[in-house]
Amino acid sequence: MKRLTLKQILALYPDALIFRMLDLQKRKDRHAILKDLAGAYILYCHDSGKYYVGSSSNIANRMDFYMPTDSIYRKRFNCVIIRALFKYGLSSFTLLVLPIPNSTRESLLKLEQELIDALSPEYNILTTAGSGKGFKHNDDACLKISEAKKGDKNPMYGRKGIDSPRYGTGKKLYVYSSLFPMM
Repeated sequence: MKRLTLKQILALYPDALIFRMLDLQKRKDRHAILKDLAGAYILYCHDSGKYYVGSSSNIANRMDFYMPTDSIYRKRFNCVIIRALFKYGLSSFTLLVLPIPNSTRESLLKLEQELIDALSPEYNILTTAGSGKGFKHNDDACLKISEAKKGDKNPMYGRKGIDSPRYGTGKKLYVYSSLFPMM
């Protein structure tokens, strides 16, 4: 199956809204423009020619997640599309929004899956909309995760007994019930 181009997508979805990501850089402007939009969206990188497909019941808020603010943000959320946004910059990306009025989760995921099937987006790690099924870390990634959580890097390191969040705070718990008389 041949992959759709941006022009073909626009022909198939005439209601699509097109935005330059650079124009959506300021949160206030982004929320004013994308307010109350629900549907599927496509992030297209002009420099690499690659796509990312997603869906949301609130696209303005979803774009907040993708807008890179600093290198700390980049390290915390190490997903492919965010790395691409840092690498190429917002000026290299176009956002296409395919609005679905009165959308349901099922209708959003259905459209997202249609787009994933039609575009084979390189920035999407998962090939099924709304599901992490089938994703597996490779051995190298598992080893890195394991090393990152060893010893004093582990949030539970040195926490035992009453200091451990698993075992409670150590405060007495009083339960009151009208079924049992007070002693």
